[in-house]
Amino acid sequence: MKVWIKIVKSLVQLNYQGEIFTNSVSKSNLFFFYLIISEFFSSLFFEDLTKVTGIPSYSWFIVNEYGFILIPSLIFLALNKDLKYNVSLSPLKISSIALVTLIGFFAIFLNLPIAILSNDMYRNFIGTQMKPLYSLPYWQGLFIIAVTPAICEETAMRGVILSGYKSVDVKSAVMANAFLFGMLHMNPNQFFYTFVGGMIFAYLVETTGSIFSSMIAHFLNNFMAFTVGYLMFSTKKPLKSSPHPLPHHFVTSLIVNLLISMLMLFYIVLLFKKLRKISKKQPPVPTSIALVKKATKTITWPLYASTLIFAGSMVFAQAIEKIHIFK
Repeated sequence: MKVWIKIVKSLVQLNYQGEIFTNSVSKSNLFFFYLIISEFFSSLFFEDLTKVTGIPSYSWFIVNEYGFILIPSLIFLALNKDLKYNVSLSPLKISSIALVTLIGFFAIFLNLPIAILSNDMYRNFIGTQMKPLYSLPYWQGLFIIAVTPAICEETAMRGVILSGYKSVDVKSAVMANAFLFGMLHMNPNQFFYTFVGGMIFAYLVETTGSIFSSMIAHFLNNFMAFTVGYLMFSTKKPLKSSPHPLPHHFVTSLIVNLLISMLMLFYIVLLFKKLRKISKKQPPVPTSIALVKKATKTITWPLYASTLIFAGSMVFAQAIEKIHIFK
């Protein structure tokens, strides 16, 4: 624990200004740099650790989520005297929860055309990695793949990271957070639809002033993905898939799913408008809107370094994909 405190403490600079403690964008980017390095080495060694130790990959996933994402995030927040300022723990009204749930559900359909394109471009490693989870009792798999990321990843991304962008305008903060969230997964197949999901999650927090909104949406997204996969696996008749579907099937599927996603986007916009009206009636919370906006340098060296590491991993994954095809 002392080691973690030293590591995270080196990433934090507390600036006292009246009654407000702020985390700069550069410090958030530096904390993310730690996360991306952690995820990079995890992605490299998880498979080998599973083979050597015989411990299932999902066990290492839990270790990574709680040990290398959640714990450092909590230490970072604990080093700030006002925890609620950094991560808004404001409760959500029942009406807000209902709207957040609908937004989270409709957001799933936004990723359909993106998933089709990314699966055609890159190998779907996640589908392979999730197979062992389907042999577990349903509630255990759900806890691992839905509850755990909703808590750990949201605490890091919409808690620690987003809090450092409070001096940046909302749109820039949301886009930056989504980009970082996509890179965090260290997987070219996941990057595109986690980027879209990251925008929804970050904007939910900015709109409601509560991190619980993004946790609910994140849980719902993973819940649906896992449940569908679990039901398919339980039939013991797995669907045959091809990394390169027939052209006419591919185009037809892409067009249909694109139309569906556009319709869902229309509903999401309407729901966000309604959610903003409800949120204005709630007690004010210290979100980025409440602070004075000024020209803030958002692209710092840790962000460059993180992007370089992620780009390198994408090139590596593409090379592995070509080897896999030739085999």
